[in-house]
Amino acid sequence: MAGPGLYGFVNNAGIGSLDTTVAGSDAEFERVMAVNLFGPCGLHTPDRSMYPQPDDVSAAVKDALFSPTPKRRYLVCPNEQEVEAVIYKQHNQLVQLNEGQRYTYDRQSLIRMLDEMLKGARPRTN
Repeated sequence: MAGPGLYGFVNNAGIGSLDTTVAGSDAEFERVMAVNLFGPCGLHTPDRSMYPQPDDVSAAVKDALFSPTPKRRYLVCPNEQEVEAVIYKQHNQLVQLNEGQRYTYDRQSLIRMLDEMLKGARPRTN
């Protein structure tokens, strides 16, 4: 899915039609993160002219469609604060899945898994 996020355009149907939920997500956590990131108005900011043009979004879509080795997932945000919120949410979900079950992993095991996955990750882009 490619959506406008915080970029200087809106899809044909408008902001209200965007699905901003994640399956199994904690609605209160998302509300708090949205207020922290976007203020009390959430994603319904009427003036989008303050946001950058969607060049990075276009590049990600182009890469996904035409690259011989596309990524499995793309994350394109205009600032580091939004990236941090998304990564934080994913970590939070991991902790929720891991806690209180028969095969719960300890911190050291989780870090070892993360280190193993990062070996195959692509380098940082500018």
